[in-house]
Amino acid sequence: MRSADVVVLCPPGFEDIVADAASRELPKADEPAVSGGFVRVHTIASVQQLRAFRCATNVFAVIQDAPRTSIDREVHSLKDQLPTTPRPYGLPRKGTLRLRIHDDGKFAPTTSPAVLALEAALGSWSGLAISRRGASLEVWLIRRSGMRSSILATRLSGGRPHLARGRLRPEICAALARVEPLGGVDLVMDPFAGSGAIGEACLDAGANSVWLNDLDAKGERFDRTDVKWTRADFRKLRVPIGSIDAIVTDPPWGRYWKVRHGIDHLYRDIGGVAGTWLRPGGALVLLTGAPDVAVELMLEAGKLRSELALPVLVNGSKARVIRARKGRRRRG
Repeated sequence: MRSADVVVLCPPGFEDIVADAASRELPKADEPAVSGGFVRVHTIASVQQLRAFRCATNVFAVIQDAPRTSIDREVHSLKDQLPTTPRPYGLPRKGTLRLRIHDDGKFAPTTSPAVLALEAALGSWSGLAISRRGASLEVWLIRRSGMRSSILATRLSGGRPHLARGRLRPEICAALARVEPLGGVDLVMDPFAGSGAIGEACLDAGANSVWLNDLDAKGERFDRTDVKWTRADFRKLRVPIGSIDAIVTDPPWGRYWKVRHGIDHLYRDIGGVAGTWLRPGGALVLLTGAPDVAVELMLEAGKLRSELALPVLVNGSKARVIRARKGRRRRG
């Protein structure tokens, strides 16, 4: 199978995590190139494997590049290149096609004469009929600030599912589950599990089992032997000392006035239980919008060593991914 030039769109701030996951999980992936909100990589992965890559918001097969100037100049350049451009990986022979312009994370109008001319040229080149609604194939012109070129690519992934307000997107859960390598670890815990999406992502990332806890037992839909569900205040859980390999969680944030005793108290308690529950060398991975002082109290309470503080965007809000580790016992 020949190598495909692939672009993976991902949540802003998670690029390095997604690039590392792509290197490990996509077959024969080369060193990924990272830019704002996406990762570009060459891989022999099949369309099915690319669609199954959990960390992606969308996956694309690259048709060609154009130097970054203006939309009209770029589409003129791309149109002129099409007659000598090979068909990209996964481009169907039948169906309908629609051109979309994704400019710094937002869709731009596609009604200018230059864009319409490119769309018509794509139809002639591909043999697909142009359709503005319900097209079986979308071709995107992906533009990003700071990029030297813009990318014309076919979208391989399907539409994004609608989620209830406040729920984390699957690609964010998948990225969180890959901040700490979980392949083969015995037990991962999420004390604020909600629907159980992060725990499910941890299993997908290779954990042998997960312990999910929440005051609202929304996750009881999981009927499987590798998932344990409890419904309790996390402070009252009976967890054997040093029995947890990793804690991956998204505690309450953004509405601190609803947190009992305040956010500082909550984070101090999170640190305290993490320092007790984790085995020596175990990791706490946290998605948080809490202020620095709360995070510092958490680290101090659990005697945890900070390893990562990654700024990210979640549903348009600024947040951080924290990874902290419990120190190993000294010999002798």
